[in-house]
Amino acid sequence: MKKTTILLSLFFLTLSVSLYSQTDNSREKAIKVFLDCSYCDSDHFKKELTYVNYVRDRKDAQVHILSTFETTGAGGTKQTLFFLGQKEFQGQVDTLFFSVTSDATDQEIRAKQLDYLKLGLIRYIAKTPMVNKISISFSDEDEQDAIMDKWNSWVFEFNGSGYFNGEQSYKYLSYWSSVSAQRVTENLKVEFWLNYNYSEDKFLYDDTTIISTRNNKSFNHLLVNSLNDHWSVGYNLNLKSSLYQNLQLSSMVYPAIEYNIFPYSKSNRKQFRILYGLGAKTFNYIDTTIYGKQHEILFGQKLSAAIEFKEKWGSISSSLVGSHYFHNIKLKRLDFYTMLSLRLFKGLSLRVQGGLSLINDQVNLPKGNVSTEDILLRRKQLASQYEYWGSVGLSYSFGSIYNNVVNPRFGN
Repeated sequence: MKKTTILLSLFFLTLSVSLYSQTDNSREKAIKVFLDCSYCDSDHFKKELTYVNYVRDRKDAQVHILSTFETTGAGGTKQTLFFLGQKEFQGQVDTLFFSVTSDATDQEIRAKQLDYLKLGLIRYIAKTPMVNKISISFSDEDEQDAIMDKWNSWVFEFNGSGYFNGEQSYKYLSYWSSVSAQRVTENLKVEFWLNYNYSEDKFLYDDTTIISTRNNKSFNHLLVNSLNDHWSVGYNLNLKSSLYQNLQLSSMVYPAIEYNIFPYSKSNRKQFRILYGLGAKTFNYIDTTIYGKQHEILFGQKLSAAIEFKEKWGSISSSLVGSHYFHNIKLKRLDFYTMLSLRLFKGLSLRVQGGLSLINDQVNLPKGNVSTEDILLRRKQLASQYEYWGSVGLSYSFGSIYNNVVNPRFGN
């Protein structure tokens, strides 16, 4: 009996290996593709586009497909696919892009992504034996965008959300709403944003009830005019009310000029923007500040630099913003942010993200002592010379280079 069991096990093992080898051999001559797309439904592509081999690491690929996207003026996205040939296809590079409207469904988006993936891969497949299995069809349906836009490129949006949770001794409630209007063309960018946030904490302990509320209101307006492919000029207007920041009402207007070292037309892959602005801020405080002010008008300036690169090895984006008030140059602030996603070597990836602010411009701090209750519940802003945050992550994988199979059973 034991001998029979062993023989049956060997038989099924041999059969499994044989079936796997047959399945694998049917695609062994297909090109190897590394899909570098954070916002794509890769499972869908693996099911629908089955005449390529998907690999887990870019160094194993013959074609590296890098996907980027930018928000369009109508609230949709402009997506770009970069086809980067490697190994025997080294130097063979293609770029395809398409636009997706703001009301497009997930199915419509991934269908369009799939169509352009197929289109971009044709030139590489044409140089492999798999070309004999490819057929090409053409649709003569005339799909033209409407010549006249009755909205003249204006897009309006309303948003709202709420959240609550609780237990016997604690309850939390929050809601957020916003209204926006924007018009974006090649030469002009106009945006209006109105936001309102409210949150409430309720603590129950014995016969004591403590309620803490926070609310913020803000209005933002941005106008930018394109001078050419490197220069832009515009201004930003902001109105704000915040109990936490001791602001009954503050306003800010900052005219600015920006220079992009790289042409704006290449912004989906690389940017290096330098911006200078100067303007005025008005403050009406809820409580008298540590400087003895109930309201004031301050003038200042800011200088910022921002870079962003998206390449095969990963992506990096960083910004540095410095600002100060003219009446007292010691009242200044420096903000730094960076995000790095790096493929170190085969199978190992690193992701680092963080921000640091050096603060010495808190003119809004209220005079007098802050209660322990306000500190613990974070109802009032405290003096601080800095603030920071960060995250670091590593991932490493090894084994089969192929990543073709999709199996959604019992979830992912």
